[in-house]
Amino acid sequence: MKFGGEFVDIYRKHPDVEDVYICEKDAALLHAYGEMFGYDRRYESYEELLQSDVDAIHVVTGIPSHYELVMKALQAGKHCACTVPMGVTLEQLWDIIREVRRSGKKYMMMETSIYTFQCLYLKKRMERGELGKIQYMRGI
Repeated sequence: MKFGGEFVDIYRKHPDVEDVYICEKDAALLHAYGEMFGYDRRYESYEELLQSDVDAIHVVTGIPSHYELVMKALQAGKHCACTVPMGVTLEQLWDIIREVRRSGKKYMMMETSIYTFQCLYLKKRMERGELGKIQYMRGI
């Protein structure tokens, strides 16, 4: 499974989510991911997505583009979540914080490793009682 694909089902199960869109500048990947994960609407242009009626954007891209895409989303009046890190310099981090305050939109930096298929597989097994007692321990 391609990283990020796990979010489609998670978002669709949320009672406040009506549609899930995808934006991918590579037309072949856009088609492949759209079919694989059943995205409701598909965009090749991030600018077109920003002009759409979408309320929130989840940036799941390579690290170098996080800052730019997050800033554009917030400046377009969209709530935004992003895989870690939100930026690669302190100035980028402060820019995002200032833009959140200015725009009044929500920003969420998401550590997404718990949504990998391995973690979701184990979560399902745990819910079915197939793993036995789980204990968390920590040493200092």
